[in-house]
Amino acid sequence: MPALRLRSTPTRFLLNSKKQIRLKSTGLITLILFLKELANFIKKYHTTGLTWNPKGGNAASSQPTPVSKPPTSSTPTHAPKTSGNVNLFAELSKGTEITSGLKKVTKDMKTSARTDKSSVVPAIEVKETKKPATAAAAKKGTPKMELVGGTKWLVEWQDGATIDISETEPKQTVYLYKCEKTTVKVSGKINTILVDGCKRVGVVFEQVVSGCELVNSNSVEIQVTGKIPSIAIDKCSGVQLYLSKDSLAVEIVTSKSDQMNVLIPDPAGGLDPIEIAIPEQFKTTIKDNKLFTSTVEHV
Repeated sequence: MPALRLRSTPTRFLLNSKKQIRLKSTGLITLILFLKELANFIKKYHTTGLTWNPKGGNAASSQPTPVSKPPTSSTPTHAPKTSGNVNLFAELSKGTEITSGLKKVTKDMKTSARTDKSSVVPAIEVKETKKPATAAAAKKGTPKMELVGGTKWLVEWQDGATIDISETEPKQTVYLYKCEKTTVKVSGKINTILVDGCKRVGVVFEQVVSGCELVNSNSVEIQVTGKIPSIAIDKCSGVQLYLSKDSLAVEIVTSKSDQMNVLIPDPAGGLDPIEIAIPEQFKTTIKDNKLFTSTVEHV
């Protein structure tokens, strides 16, 4: 038996026609649903078509089998789809009247008319979180001021001290290490003076045989009252060199340092010394395959 095909023309007819009587519309919809169910029944139980008994029989003796009613249950059952579809098409047939049942929004229901709300967003209170404890301050060593082996004066970890080294010999050296806010005065002639890792330190000496070295130090003042052949400054910042008339022949070697000044006596005999800055910028040129370096002068 050929499959039964249903077209959607009646449905479109119902949707486009707004003057149909509701009773006729319901009847057509019921007919369409019946035909759909009939097609499904034939596909399921009569796939090869209807079968007929060639011998025939007594139609009166054939009685329909009574259908038992399903057991009642307290569980609510869902309404069949047919009633839902009928109600849907019935509502669509109303046309513009379908929106008559919607609830209207009055002015007092609008957000702009509400007094219990504000457009200002409240600030969120931020709780202060405790920062992790920083590493403990670097441990300071024990202050020392002693002569080791008769040749080396050790001045270590001094803070805010004033030290006078008077008993000196030409073979001795003075070594200042990790001192702060300290003034050291060296009398007589000595071999070498070394200032290492010090801050805000002042050193006054008369005469040095070899030289004076400054390493990894900041805010250091060196005053020479006698003679000194050389001064080396390495990785330092804020160095002031006070020279006497007898020490003007000194050689000053600097590397990786800044804010260095040399103060020399006034040739005119004035009381105030002349301050000259040690160059920090250099210019290098190549000539005849050789490098020539000179200081940069700012006009």
